[in-house]
Amino acid sequence: MNALAETSFLCSLYRQDGHIQKVDKWRRDNGVIIHISSLVAFEYRQSIRLLVFQNSCNPKIGVDSAQGDLLIERLREDIRSGIIQVIDGQWSEVHSLAEILSHKHTPLMGNRFAGILHVATALHLGSRDFLSFDTNQCDLAKAEGLAVPL
Repeated sequence: MNALAETSFLCSLYRQDGHIQKVDKWRRDNGVIIHISSLVAFEYRQSIRLLVFQNSCNPKIGVDSAQGDLLIERLREDIRSGIIQVIDGQWSEVHSLAEILSHKHTPLMGNRFAGILHVATALHLGSRDFLSFDTNQCDLAKAEGLAVPL
């Protein structure tokens, strides 16, 4: 596996945000299959559910429940069709690597929990590239020798 995508990449892919042109270019240059971890799949679904909740509190933000259901179903369909492939390693090994990354980088970079896990997963799986629009995660990935092509 050459590249592992994290949640911000999926959000751009399905919500068509300001990064969609970069996502489309990466897909044209690298093929249609996108690799993610089960953590990324869960985090994406959770983020959509949170947007639905936010919309129920304030209709000017988030997405309505029908749109949320559609965004989650699109991910499920792409996993079923093989466009999105969920690749996981041994979580205990990922957690051990995450602890090392946390100790090494968080005091200097202020890394967050999920970002450390995403980068640790990419390293554990032998990814060459890390696909993210999260600046902090990209900085961590680069510090650990991963390419960040977006």
